Amino acid sequence: MRRWRRQIDIGPFPDTLAGGLTPPQAGATTRTAGHFALTAIDDAYTARALVGGPRVATAQLSVVASANIGSGIALIGRQLGPGRALVGRLVPGEMARIERLAGGSATTVCTGQLVTADQLAGTVGLTITGTTASLELGPAGGTAPIAICDLSSDPDLGARGQWGVAPAGGAGAHIELTTVKLVRAP
Repeated sequence: MRRWRRQIDIGPFPDTLAGGLTPPQAGATTRTAGHFALTAIDDAYTARALVGGPRVATAQLSVVASANIGSGIALIGRQLGPGRALVGRLVPGEMARIERLAGGSATTVCTGQLVTADQLAGTVGLTITGTTASLELGPAGGTAPIAICDLSSDPDLGARGQWGVAPAGGAGAHIELTTVKLVRAP
């Protein structure tokens, strides 16, 4: 029987492969030695990178990335298809929010605090456990919730999906990834 690791750490990126991340839309990705960047072509999170491995329903995704001025970071949880997932959206000047993507359309599940550009300089995270989703921000090594949602009426509650990251904030939004960490719940 093949066993998978409970935790996947990706980065810093020493080579051009950025092993463990899969960008479904290669044209929106820049990969060179020590560099993995994503540039949005729209605000539908199509320029995303997904963590490889088995699909899971509950996990904690933590990302350290830098975002260009006006750009934000979207954390993708339980993606069941290209337009079906839970997304934690962190864009400077907007309220932190967790969205449900269905058929490519976004519906806000809950909102939290106002996001500032300096908050994106640390670790950002999305955690889904049981019937709760939380979006977190903080300095390297620790985060605190900025939005917490009740998922008890979520139509995909318990569904196993892929997890990943994307730029947010519209066409041209750009992020450079430093590290991506996915801790899967047993």
